[in-house]
Amino acid sequence: EATVYNLLVLIAHDEGQLDSALAYFDKSLKLREDINDKVRIASTLGNIGFTLRMQGKPKQAIEYVTRANDFMISQNNLEGQAWTNEFLGRLYIDVGNLTMAQRYLDLAEQQAREVKAMPILQNIFQAKAEYFEKKADVNKSLMFYKMYVSLHDSIYSATLTDRLVNLQNQFQVLQKDKQIELLNREREWKERELEINK
Repeated sequence: EATVYNLLVLIAHDEGQLDSALAYFDKSLKLREDINDKVRIASTLGNIGFTLRMQGKPKQAIEYVTRANDFMISQNNLEGQAWTNEFLGRLYIDVGNLTMAQRYLDLAEQQAREVKAMPILQNIFQAKAEYFEKKADVNKSLMFYKMYVSLHDSIYSATLTDRLVNLQNQFQVLQKDKQIELLNREREWKERELEINK
């Protein structure tokens, strides 16, 4: 039933009905809390925070994302903590609390590096560029923006390389299949010739 509510959330988000999305998230959260599904509770809390941020309510979003982070901590989920800490850093930028923003972004960066979560690290670099822009430190802002772009390109390049390798492997398999098929046909023709010549 919670999954159905999450599907309704997607529809509501697509249609820009954020109040409806929050209502569905709330129903989903209650169901997940009833069965104590901590991973999905944390995910739902984070999604509520994301939706609240979209509505321009970063203070409320902080409450939900902090709860999601608490669940990640209780589960020893370092990658999940990196995600929620990065998001908290962004939210604190939104509310103008740059001290807390730096605290969460630095913690998120440390965690993302520890678990080698490059997509999270990319987001952190982008958030830190924004953070330093707010602090009017143009040099550091530019440095983190360049780090963001570089990591983005690296991730994109690695993904593209993986796709090309997969396509090349598929092509080679198809070629080998065709070779086998041709060899089998050739063998069949030779066998027929032998039968005819007997």
